[in-house]
Amino acid sequence: MKIIRKIKNIKNGRDHQSLNKETLNIAHFLFLVVISLFLAIVFFYLNALLNLNIENTMTGYIALLGSMPTIYLWIIKERKKEVELENKQEELYQSKISELNKVYVDAINQIYKEDSFLAGVYSLYGVILDWIGLYKSSKTNGQEINIKVEQLSGILYSFNSIDYNKNQLYTNLISELTYTLFDLQQKGWQFHWNLFDLNNIYIQNIDLSGLNLRGINLNNANLKNANLKNTILNKANLTKAILSGADLTNATLNGAILNKANLSKSKLNNAELHNVKLNGAILIRADLSNTNLTNAKISNANLDRALLKNSNLSKANLTNTPLNKAIIKDTILTNAIFQEVK
Repeated sequence: MKIIRKIKNIKNGRDHQSLNKETLNIAHFLFLVVISLFLAIVFFYLNALLNLNIENTMTGYIALLGSMPTIYLWIIKERKKEVELENKQEELYQSKISELNKVYVDAINQIYKEDSFLAGVYSLYGVILDWIGLYKSSKTNGQEINIKVEQLSGILYSFNSIDYNKNQLYTNLISELTYTLFDLQQKGWQFHWNLFDLNNIYIQNIDLSGLNLRGINLNNANLKNANLKNTILNKANLTKAILSGADLTNATLNGAILNKANLSKSKLNNAELHNVKLNGAILIRADLSNTNLTNAKISNANLDRALLKNSNLSKANLTNTPLNKAIIKDTILTNAIFQEVK
């Protein structure tokens, strides 16, 4: 209900602005008449006082008197044309929405029937792409379309936690949808990723640099070689995720869960990993230089040849995590918890 109310408020605001554009303001018109009269009087006296020898004719003064009101009326006329064009575009927009709503209803009916599930999923994905297409052609409905795309995407993701995530066609479509949404976020769209289920998603080599993905659920996801520079992943769930070769330089992962994640050969230099969980994680040859790992949980992890130069592991729990093969130089280990590996 809140989202529907928000969309109505956006539309009402546009209608009010359109009305103001095409309405003649009497006060403004009379003010311009008075200004024109004042200018005519000033011109008359200056012509006489300074001997400008400009011919004083009734036609000239009438033209001067009517110039500013005429310009104002012309502006109102042009604005009215603009509003009429906007209204036609809005009619086309509403007509397209009506068509999409019909397709949406049919898609939902198919999705909740086992024998037509895939047909419904692909149909709904088509509706999402059409909404995105509307965004490209609309100048005033961007926020409304963003909300609608997020709603529809949430429906498709909701099946990812059921047995459907074992269906290759469904998982391929979900991966394609995810690439599409991330690309839109790079262009300024906003999504609440913590509400989506992206478990087992396959998005290798994806560029997520600089995005805010706080609280995102990426259990068992494949993000091999992903670009996550400067990405915000606070409290993200990346349990068992594949992040080998990923670039997380300057990323923020405070409170994130990466238990049993594969981070071999990944770049985590200058990253913020305060209170992160890396229990059982594979960090072979990972670059953790200048990384903040205070209060991190890194028990039973593999740090073979990992670079920990200038890293801060104060109060980190390193139970059963050998550091003898890690590259340690100027690393802060104050109050870190160790247990001899048997």
